[in-house]
This record gives sequence, C-alpha cells and structure tokens, in this order.
Amino acid sequence: VRKFHRANQFEKGIRGGVRAGKTYPLMAEAIGLSFINRPCYHLSLSPSEQNGFETCLEVLKEHCDRDGIPYDWIVSKNEFRIYWGPTKKDWGRILIHGMDSEWLGLTCASGDLNEPFSIHKEAYKDWSDRISDPKAKVLRKIWGGTAIPETMQWGHEYYELDKDVTEDLYTDTFTTYGNTFLPAKYIKAQERLYKGKQREVRLLG
Repeated sequence: VRKFHRANQFEKGIRGGVRAGKTYPLMAEAIGLSFINRPCYHLSLSPSEQNGFETCLEVLKEHCDRDGIPYDWIVSKNEFRIYWGPTKKDWGRILIHGMDSEWLGLTCASGDLNEPFSIHKEAYKDWSDRISDPKAKVLRKIWGGTAIPETMQWGHEYYELDKDVTEDLYTDTFTTYGNTFLPAKYIKAQERLYKGKQREVRLLG
C-alpha cells in the first residue's frame, strides 16, 4: 500500500482479488488528492451511482470518522465535502458518480475509478477527459478493480504482468490473502469455491 501511495506517476492502478481491500487505499488517495488540489474537484466514478454510494462513499466516511476529519455528504450535489479550514478555498471536494448519473462537462484536478473494467470504455474516456484542471497541483488518475472476465468491458492488458511500472503508469496487485481483516473461514470457503484459473483471478487478482 505504501508503494502505491508514494508512486508519483500520472496514472496509478490497483489490481486485486475479491475483498483484497482495494477501496481503502483508493479512497485514502482520493482524500489526499482532494486536499492537495483543494478546492478543485476530485471525480470518483463507479459502474453505477448506487455502487459508488455503497462502496466509495462509505469508505470515505470511515476514513474521516476514524481520523476525526469533519465532512458533509451533500447528496443533491453528489459531493463529499471535507473541511480542512473554514472557507471554500480550504474544502476538499470529492464528487461521487456512476455511469448512470450526470457528470459530463465537469473539470477536475484528479479522479478515481472504482471497478474500472466493469465501466464501459467510452465512459472511461469521458472520465479521463475530465481530469484536466489547469489549477491542479497534482493532476492524477487512479483506479482499483478485480479482473472478473464475465463483467470486464476492457483493460485485459493491465493484467498481463504482476506489476507494470513506466514513467506515466504505476500498477500493483493486491491479493485476497493480503487482507488481514478477513476471517480465516472466508478464505477457506473461497478456496473451496474457486479452483485453478478462477482462483488466480478471484483470490490472487
């Protein structure tokens, strides 16, 4: 996780097994980017708006509650607002959207994709176009997802290597086994459920 946070490439991605804990570092990074670039927008995109609310929004709340960071969820604006200071210029602003909600036309300093390869590639391109704010101190795209062949729309090339590091791209792999918060019984049950290639995908990312 530390390597992911410390990497300074323009695009950073986490490949992971089911329940590998990808959303936690992804949302921690979103909080950091929204702080660095405040008050510019960070755009978080999920396969659906409801999925974004149930995953990204809940983890953002958990991070802030744990660390005593004041925030508001302004549902009418799809905006998770973090109060680093009293004025608008001190606010971190994370917009949480899905492919099925209205976010085209936004200008953002950074953004994240939750389960990116279950998002249509055209929506990915539209999201990528939004990460373009000239006022950004750190212009960055981040993503985290599991390669589930039945639902993947694109992006299979990101899974050919365990790691992929270039001047512009950093990716790493998190496994289900690496999530020390999961009950041992869960791991055993998943091992019984998935064998061979399915285990490589579902548990090893």
